[in-house]
Amino acid sequence: MNGQKVRATRKTQRGRKPEDVIAAGIQFPAALSQMNTKEVCEALNVSPKMLRLYEQKGLLKALRSDNNYRTYSPDDLVRIKSIVILRNLGFPLTDIERILSGHESEKGYLNLFYIQLSAVEDRMSELNEIKSALRDKISHILNEGISGDPSALIINSMHTQRAQTQMNALVDLWDFDEMAADYINRFLKNDVQYQAGIQKARDFIQSVKTGVSVLDIGCGTCNLWVGLDARFRSPARSFSACRRGNQDPNDGESDFSTLTVLDKSLPMLMAARENIDFGRMWCEDILEPDVTHQETFDLVISTFTMHHIDRQYQKLAIDNMLNYCASGGTLLIIDKVYASLSACETEKRMLKARDETDKLRIMSAECPILYDQFISYIQYLGCTVHVETIMDGLMLFQISKGAYHEENTATCQ
Repeated sequence: MNGQKVRATRKTQRGRKPEDVIAAGIQFPAALSQMNTKEVCEALNVSPKMLRLYEQKGLLKALRSDNNYRTYSPDDLVRIKSIVILRNLGFPLTDIERILSGHESEKGYLNLFYIQLSAVEDRMSELNEIKSALRDKISHILNEGISGDPSALIINSMHTQRAQTQMNALVDLWDFDEMAADYINRFLKNDVQYQAGIQKARDFIQSVKTGVSVLDIGCGTCNLWVGLDARFRSPARSFSACRRGNQDPNDGESDFSTLTVLDKSLPMLMAARENIDFGRMWCEDILEPDVTHQETFDLVISTFTMHHIDRQYQKLAIDNMLNYCASGGTLLIIDKVYASLSACETEKRMLKARDETDKLRIMSAECPILYDQFISYIQYLGCTVHVETIMDGLMLFQISKGAYHEENTATCQ
Protein backbone atom coordinates (compact mmCIF):
# COMPACT_ATOMS: atom_id res chain seq x y z
CA MET A 1 0.00 0.00 0.00
CA ASN A 2 1.37 3.42 -0.81
CA GLY A 3 1.31 6.46 1.46
CA GLN A 4 -1.54 8.11 -0.45
CA LYS A 5 -3.89 5.24 0.21
CA VAL A 6 -3.04 5.19 3.90
CA ARG A 7 -3.80 8.89 4.24
CA ALA A 8 -7.07 8.48 2.36
CA THR A 9 -8.15 5.74 4.76
CA ARG A 10 -7.44 7.96 7.77
CA LYS A 11 -9.37 10.84 6.24
CA THR A 12 -12.43 8.60 5.87
CA GLN A 13 -12.16 7.56 9.52
CA ARG A 14 -11.89 11.18 10.63
CA GLY A 15 -15.15 11.86 8.78
CA ARG A 16 -17.11 10.01 11.48
CA LYS A 17 -18.66 12.05 14.25
CA PRO A 18 -16.58 11.80 17.46
CA GLU A 19 -19.55 10.62 19.51
CA ASP A 20 -20.14 7.77 17.03
CA VAL A 21 -16.66 6.48 17.84
CA ILE A 22 -16.79 7.03 21.60
CA ALA A 23 -20.21 5.43 22.13
CA ALA A 24 -19.75 2.68 19.52
CA GLY A 25 -21.38 -0.61 20.44
CA ILE A 26 -23.68 0.84 23.13
CA GLN A 27 -27.31 -0.26 22.88
CA PHE A 28 -30.05 2.37 23.24
CA PRO A 29 -33.83 1.98 23.58
CA ALA A 30 -35.40 1.75 20.15
CA ALA A 31 -39.05 2.03 21.17
CA LEU A 32 -39.28 5.82 20.86
CA SER A 33 -37.91 8.21 18.28
CA GLN A 34 -38.08 11.03 20.84
CA MET A 35 -37.63 10.75 24.60
CA ASN A 36 -38.42 13.13 27.42
CA THR A 37 -36.08 14.03 30.27
CA LYS A 38 -37.33 11.32 32.63
CA GLU A 39 -36.98 8.61 30.00
CA VAL A 40 -33.44 9.71 29.11
CA CYS A 41 -32.41 9.79 32.78
CA GLU A 42 -33.73 6.27 33.31
CA ALA A 43 -32.19 4.92 30.11
CA LEU A 44 -28.71 6.42 30.61
CA ASN A 45 -28.59 6.67 34.42
CA VAL A 46 -28.08 10.43 34.44
CA SER A 47 -29.80 13.17 36.41
CA PRO A 48 -31.91 16.06 35.08
CA LYS A 49 -29.36 18.41 36.66
CA MET A 50 -26.59 16.87 34.55
CA LEU A 51 -28.63 17.31 31.36
CA ARG A 52 -29.27 20.96 32.19
CA LEU A 53 -25.56 21.49 32.90
CA TYR A 54 -24.57 19.95 29.57
CA GLU A 55 -27.07 22.23 27.84
CA GLN A 56 -25.78 25.32 29.67
CA LYS A 57 -22.21 24.48 28.61
CA GLY A 58 -23.27 24.16 24.98
CA LEU A 59 -22.55 20.42 24.85
CA LEU A 60 -26.17 19.51 24.20
CA LYS A 61 -29.09 21.21 22.51
CA ALA A 62 -32.44 19.61 23.33
CA LEU A 63 -35.51 20.30 21.22
CA ARG A 64 -38.73 21.56 22.79
CA SER A 65 -42.11 19.89 22.41
CA ASP A 66 -45.37 21.77 21.88
CA ASN A 67 -45.82 21.99 25.65
CA ASN A 68 -42.24 23.33 25.99
CA TYR A 69 -40.78 20.14 27.51
CA ARG A 70 -37.31 19.03 26.44
CA THR A 71 -37.19 16.12 24.02
CA TYR A 72 -34.18 14.09 22.96
CA SER A 73 -33.48 12.23 19.71
CA PRO A 74 -31.44 8.99 19.36
CA ASP A 75 -28.49 11.17 18.25
CA ASP A 76 -28.85 13.18 21.46
CA LEU A 77 -28.69 9.96 23.49
CA VAL A 78 -25.46 8.96 21.76
CA ARG A 79 -24.00 12.39 22.51
CA ILE A 80 -25.10 12.28 26.17
CA LYS A 81 -23.59 8.84 26.64
CA SER A 82 -20.37 10.05 25.02
CA ILE A 83 -20.22 12.96 27.46
CA VAL A 84 -20.76 10.56 30.39
CA ILE A 85 -17.99 8.26 29.16
CA LEU A 86 -15.54 11.14 28.77
CA ARG A 87 -16.45 12.53 32.20
CA ASN A 88 -15.83 9.10 33.74
CA LEU A 89 -12.42 9.14 32.09
CA GLY A 90 -11.71 12.40 33.88
CA PHE A 91 -11.99 14.88 31.01
CA PRO A 92 -13.14 18.37 32.01
CA LEU A 93 -16.16 19.77 30.18
CA THR A 94 -13.98 22.21 28.22
CA ASP A 95 -11.97 19.33 26.75
CA ILE A 96 -15.15 17.35 26.07
CA GLU A 97 -16.46 20.29 24.06
CA ARG A 98 -13.26 20.25 21.98
CA ILE A 99 -13.47 16.49 21.44
CA LEU A 100 -17.12 16.45 20.39
CA SER A 101 -16.79 19.52 18.20
CA GLY A 102 -15.03 17.44 15.56
CA HIS A 103 -12.70 20.35 14.85
CA GLU A 104 -9.61 18.84 16.50
CA SER A 105 -6.87 17.45 14.30
CA GLU A 106 -5.99 13.79 14.57
CA LYS A 107 -2.92 14.70 16.60
CA GLY A 108 -5.10 16.92 18.80
CA TYR A 109 -7.42 14.02 19.64
CA LEU A 110 -4.51 11.68 20.27
CA ASN A 111 -2.86 14.27 22.51
CA LEU A 112 -6.01 14.73 24.59
CA PHE A 113 -6.57 11.02 25.10
CA TYR A 114 -2.90 10.27 25.74
CA ILE A 115 -2.62 12.94 28.43
CA GLN A 116 -5.77 11.63 30.08
CA LEU A 117 -4.43 8.08 29.90
CA SER A 118 -1.28 9.29 31.68
CA ALA A 119 -3.44 10.94 34.35
CA VAL A 120 -5.39 7.71 34.89
CA GLU A 121 -2.19 5.67 35.16
CA ASP A 122 -0.74 8.19 37.61
CA ARG A 123 -3.90 8.08 39.71
CA MET A 124 -3.82 4.27 39.74
CA SER A 125 -0.22 4.37 40.98
CA GLU A 126 -1.19 6.85 43.67
CA LEU A 127 -4.10 4.65 44.80
CA ASN A 128 -1.78 1.64 44.92
CA GLU A 129 0.57 3.60 47.19
CA ILE A 130 -2.36 4.54 49.43
CA LYS A 131 -3.47 0.88 49.49
CA SER A 132 0.03 -0.19 50.49
CA ALA A 133 0.19 2.49 53.19
CA LEU A 134 -3.17 1.37 54.61
CA ARG A 135 -2.04 -2.25 54.72
CA ASP A 136 1.11 -1.20 56.54
CA LYS A 137 -0.95 0.73 59.09
CA ILE A 138 -3.29 -2.22 59.63
CA SER A 139 -0.32 -4.53 60.22
CA HIS A 140 1.28 -1.95 62.52
CA ILE A 141 -1.88 -1.60 64.64
CA LEU A 142 -2.36 -5.37 64.84
CA ASN A 143 1.19 -5.82 66.11
CA GLU A 144 2.00 -2.58 67.95
CA GLY A 145 -1.37 -1.07 68.79
CA ILE A 146 -2.31 2.60 68.45
CA SER A 147 -0.04 5.19 70.00
CA GLY A 148 -0.48 8.95 69.84
CA ASP A 149 -3.29 10.74 68.05
CA PRO A 150 -5.49 8.28 66.05
CA SER A 151 -6.57 11.04 63.64
CA ALA A 152 -2.94 11.70 62.76
CA LEU A 153 -2.58 7.99 62.00
CA ILE A 154 -5.45 8.19 59.51
CA ILE A 155 -4.12 11.36 57.89
CA ASN A 156 -0.63 9.90 57.57
CA SER A 157 -2.09 6.75 55.97
CA MET A 158 -3.58 8.82 53.18
CA HIS A 159 -0.42 10.81 52.56
CA THR A 160 2.02 9.36 50.04
CA GLN A 161 5.18 10.65 48.46
CA ARG A 162 3.30 11.03 45.18
CA ALA A 163 1.78 14.51 45.01
CA GLN A 164 -1.44 15.17 43.13
CA THR A 165 -0.65 15.14 39.43
CA GLN A 166 -1.00 18.49 37.71
CA MET A 167 -1.87 18.88 34.03
CA ASN A 168 1.36 20.71 33.25
CA ALA A 169 3.30 17.70 34.57
CA LEU A 170 1.40 15.49 32.15
CA VAL A 171 2.15 17.85 29.30
CA ASP A 172 5.81 17.65 30.34
CA LEU A 173 5.51 13.87 30.02
CA TRP A 174 4.17 14.29 26.49
CA ASP A 175 7.10 16.56 25.67
CA PHE A 176 9.51 14.00 27.12
CA ASP A 177 8.03 11.28 24.93
CA GLU A 178 8.40 13.48 21.87
CA MET A 179 12.01 14.20 22.80
CA ALA A 180 12.63 10.46 23.23
CA ALA A 181 11.23 9.76 19.76
CA ASP A 182 13.38 12.54 18.34
CA TYR A 183 16.42 11.16 20.18
CA ILE A 184 15.96 7.74 18.56
CA ASN A 185 15.54 9.21 15.10
CA ARG A 186 18.46 11.64 15.32
CA PHE A 187 21.09 10.14 17.63
CA LEU A 188 20.65 6.41 18.17
CA LYS A 189 20.89 5.88 14.41
CA ASN A 190 24.56 6.82 14.83
CA ASP A 191 25.09 4.65 17.93
CA VAL A 192 27.33 1.67 17.11
CA GLN A 193 25.69 -0.69 19.62
CA TYR A 194 22.17 0.28 18.53
CA GLN A 195 23.02 -0.12 14.85
CA ALA A 196 24.60 -3.53 15.46
CA GLY A 197 21.53 -4.76 17.32
CA ILE A 198 19.09 -3.45 14.72
CA GLN A 199 21.11 -4.99 11.87
CA LYS A 200 21.19 -8.35 13.67
CA ALA A 201 17.42 -8.23 14.10
CA ARG A 202 16.94 -7.31 10.43
CA ASP A 203 19.14 -10.24 9.36
CA PHE A 204 17.04 -12.55 11.52
CA ILE A 205 13.77 -11.20 10.07
CA GLN A 206 15.06 -11.68 6.51
CA SER A 207 15.88 -15.31 7.32
CA VAL A 208 12.40 -16.11 8.62
CA LYS A 209 9.95 -17.74 6.23
CA THR A 210 7.17 -15.57 4.82
CA GLY A 211 3.52 -15.85 5.80
CA VAL A 212 4.10 -15.45 9.55
CA SER A 213 2.59 -13.05 12.08
CA VAL A 214 5.08 -10.76 13.82
CA LEU A 215 4.77 -8.58 16.94
CA ASP A 216 7.41 -5.94 17.74
CA ILE A 217 7.30 -5.04 21.45
CA GLY A 218 8.66 -1.61 22.35
CA CYS A 219 8.89 -0.72 18.68
CA GLY A 220 9.97 2.89 19.26
CA THR A 221 9.99 4.73 15.94
CA CYS A 222 10.13 1.48 13.90
CA ASN A 223 13.62 2.06 12.49
CA LEU A 224 13.93 -1.74 12.50
CA TRP A 225 11.22 -2.10 9.86
CA VAL A 226 12.18 0.64 7.41
CA GLY A 227 12.70 -0.90 3.96
CA LEU A 228 11.10 -4.26 4.86
CA ASP A 229 7.65 -3.41 3.46
CA ALA A 230 7.99 -5.91 0.60
CA ARG A 231 7.63 -8.75 3.11
CA PHE A 232 4.47 -7.47 4.80
CA ARG A 233 0.87 -7.05 3.76
CA SER A 234 -1.36 -4.00 4.00
CA PRO A 235 -2.43 -2.75 7.46
CA ALA A 236 -5.99 -2.42 6.13
CA ARG A 237 -6.56 -6.10 6.86
CA SER A 238 -8.39 -6.78 10.13
CA PHE A 239 -6.47 -7.61 13.28
CA SER A 240 -7.98 -11.10 13.31
CA ALA A 241 -6.11 -11.77 10.07
CA CYS A 242 -2.88 -11.42 12.04
CA ARG A 243 -3.71 -14.55 14.00
CA ARG A 244 -1.52 -17.51 13.20
CA GLY A 245 -3.07 -19.92 10.75
CA ASN A 246 -5.99 -17.60 10.04
CA GLN A 247 -4.96 -16.59 6.52
CA ASP A 248 -7.10 -17.20 3.48
CA PRO A 249 -5.05 -19.26 0.98
CA ASN A 250 -7.16 -17.83 -1.81
CA ASP A 251 -6.54 -14.16 -1.05
CA GLY A 252 -3.29 -14.07 -3.03
CA GLU A 253 -1.35 -12.78 0.00
CA SER A 254 -0.28 -16.00 1.74
CA ASP A 255 3.36 -15.20 0.89
CA PHE A 256 3.24 -12.00 2.95
CA SER A 257 3.76 -11.70 6.69
CA THR A 258 1.70 -9.51 9.02
CA LEU A 259 3.24 -6.98 11.40
CA THR A 260 1.88 -5.47 14.61
CA VAL A 261 3.99 -2.94 16.52
CA LEU A 262 3.46 -2.20 20.20
CA ASP A 263 4.65 0.72 22.30
CA LYS A 264 3.22 2.51 25.33
CA SER A 265 4.37 5.91 24.04
CA LEU A 266 1.99 7.61 21.63
CA PRO A 267 4.66 9.98 20.20
CA MET A 268 6.79 6.92 19.43
CA LEU A 269 3.90 5.32 17.56
CA MET A 270 3.16 8.54 15.68
CA ALA A 271 6.81 8.75 14.62
CA ALA A 272 6.65 5.05 13.68
CA ARG A 273 3.65 5.71 11.46
CA GLU A 274 5.73 8.28 9.59
CA ASN A 275 8.52 5.74 9.10
CA ILE A 276 6.43 2.81 7.81
CA ASP A 277 3.09 2.60 6.00
CA PHE A 278 2.43 -1.05 6.87
CA GLY A 279 1.80 -2.81 10.15
CA ARG A 280 -0.84 -2.27 12.82
CA MET A 281 -0.07 0.24 15.60
CA TRP A 282 -0.88 -0.89 19.13
CA CYS A 283 -0.69 1.53 22.11
CA GLU A 284 -0.07 -0.91 24.94
CA ASP A 285 2.20 -1.52 27.93
CA ILE A 286 3.89 -4.92 27.90
CA LEU A 287 3.47 -5.03 31.69
CA GLU A 288 -0.32 -4.73 31.22
CA PRO A 289 -0.94 -6.95 28.17
CA ASP A 290 -4.11 -7.47 26.17
CA VAL A 291 -4.99 -11.05 27.14
CA THR A 292 -7.37 -11.41 24.19
CA HIS A 293 -4.38 -11.73 21.85
CA GLN A 294 -2.36 -14.33 23.71
CA GLU A 295 -0.73 -17.09 21.63
CA THR A 296 -1.38 -15.05 18.48
CA PHE A 297 2.05 -14.39 16.93
CA ASP A 298 4.61 -16.69 15.31
CA LEU A 299 7.45 -14.28 16.06
CA VAL A 300 7.68 -11.76 18.90
CA ILE A 301 10.61 -9.33 18.76
CA SER A 302 12.00 -7.02 21.44
CA THR A 303 15.01 -4.84 20.63
CA PHE A 304 16.47 -2.49 23.26
CA THR A 305 13.31 -2.64 25.39
CA MET A 306 14.20 -4.82 28.38
CA HIS A 307 16.86 -2.46 29.74
CA HIS A 308 14.17 0.22 30.09
CA ILE A 309 12.10 -2.06 32.37
CA ASP A 310 12.82 -2.12 36.09
CA ARG A 311 14.41 -5.45 37.04
CA GLN A 312 11.62 -6.31 39.45
CA TYR A 313 9.26 -6.37 36.45
CA GLN A 314 11.53 -7.97 33.83
CA LYS A 315 10.33 -11.51 34.57
CA LEU A 316 6.74 -10.33 34.15
CA ALA A 317 7.70 -8.76 30.82
CA ILE A 318 9.27 -12.04 29.65
CA ASP A 319 6.14 -13.96 30.69
CA ASN A 320 3.91 -11.58 28.77
CA MET A 321 6.11 -11.66 25.68
CA LEU A 322 6.05 -15.46 25.66
CA ASN A 323 2.28 -15.43 26.18
CA TYR A 324 1.93 -13.51 22.92
CA CYS A 325 3.87 -16.28 21.12
CA ALA A 326 1.81 -18.95 19.39
CA SER A 327 2.50 -22.58 20.20
CA GLY A 328 5.92 -23.31 18.75
CA GLY A 329 6.54 -19.60 18.25
CA THR A 330 9.76 -17.69 18.80
CA LEU A 331 10.67 -14.77 21.08
CA LEU A 332 13.71 -12.81 19.90
CA ILE A 333 15.29 -10.45 22.45
CA ILE A 334 18.25 -8.23 21.58
CA ASP A 335 19.43 -6.03 24.42
CA LYS A 336 22.16 -4.79 26.70
CA VAL A 337 23.54 -7.45 29.05
CA TYR A 338 25.74 -7.83 32.13
CA ALA A 339 27.05 -11.18 33.30
CA SER A 340 25.62 -10.68 36.80
CA LEU A 341 24.53 -8.04 39.28
CA SER A 342 28.01 -8.01 40.82
CA ALA A 343 29.52 -7.30 37.38
CA CYS A 344 27.08 -4.42 36.95
CA GLU A 345 27.92 -2.95 40.36
CA THR A 346 31.66 -3.32 39.65
CA GLU A 347 31.25 -1.32 36.44
CA LYS A 348 29.43 1.43 38.34
CA ARG A 349 32.22 1.67 40.90
CA MET A 350 34.81 1.92 38.13
CA LEU A 351 32.89 4.72 36.40
CA LYS A 352 32.56 6.56 39.70
CA ALA A 353 36.28 6.18 40.42
CA ARG A 354 37.10 7.58 36.98
CA ASP A 355 34.62 10.42 37.54
CA GLU A 356 32.74 9.52 34.34
CA THR A 357 29.53 11.06 35.61
CA ASP A 358 27.66 11.11 32.29
CA LYS A 359 28.18 7.38 31.68
CA LEU A 360 27.35 6.63 35.32
CA ARG A 361 24.12 8.64 35.09
CA ILE A 362 23.02 6.78 31.96
CA MET A 363 23.94 3.41 33.45
CA SER A 364 22.08 4.17 36.67
CA ALA A 365 18.93 4.96 34.67
CA GLU A 366 19.04 1.64 32.79
CA CYS A 367 18.48 -1.99 33.81
CA PRO A 368 20.42 -4.21 31.39
CA ILE A 369 19.61 -7.91 31.42
CA LEU A 370 21.56 -9.90 34.04
CA TYR A 371 22.68 -12.94 32.08
CA ASP A 372 22.83 -15.44 34.95
CA GLN A 373 19.37 -14.56 36.27
CA PHE A 374 17.87 -14.37 32.77
CA ILE A 375 19.08 -17.82 31.70
CA SER A 376 17.99 -19.34 35.03
CA TYR A 377 14.50 -17.95 34.54
CA ILE A 378 14.24 -19.18 30.95
CA GLN A 379 15.32 -22.59 32.26
CA TYR A 380 12.64 -22.42 34.95
CA LEU A 381 10.03 -21.68 32.26
CA GLY A 382 11.07 -24.78 30.30
CA CYS A 383 12.03 -22.96 27.11
CA THR A 384 14.78 -23.53 24.57
CA VAL A 385 17.21 -20.62 24.17
CA HIS A 386 19.92 -19.91 21.63
CA VAL A 387 22.35 -17.17 22.71
CA GLU A 388 24.73 -15.08 20.63
CA THR A 389 27.05 -12.24 21.55
CA ILE A 390 26.65 -9.44 19.00
CA MET A 391 29.32 -7.24 20.55
CA ASP A 392 30.58 -6.39 24.03
CA GLY A 393 27.57 -5.86 26.30
CA LEU A 394 25.00 -6.71 23.60
CA MET A 395 23.43 -10.15 23.14
CA LEU A 396 20.75 -11.97 21.16
CA PHE A 397 18.40 -14.45 22.84
CA GLN A 398 16.30 -16.66 20.55
CA ILE A 399 13.74 -18.33 22.80
CA SER A 400 11.34 -21.09 21.77
CA LYS A 401 8.56 -22.60 23.84
CA GLY A 402 9.28 -26.19 24.84
CA ALA A 403 11.70 -28.25 26.88
CA TYR A 404 14.72 -26.25 27.91
CA HIS A 405 17.95 -26.86 26.07
CA GLU A 406 20.57 -24.10 26.18
CA GLU A 407 22.51 -23.69 22.96
CA ASN A 408 24.87 -21.05 24.21
CA THR A 409 27.24 -20.13 21.42
CA ALA A 410 29.05 -17.44 23.38
CA THR A 411 30.40 -16.67 26.81
CA CYS A 412 29.19 -13.52 28.56
CA GLN A 413 32.26 -11.68 29.74
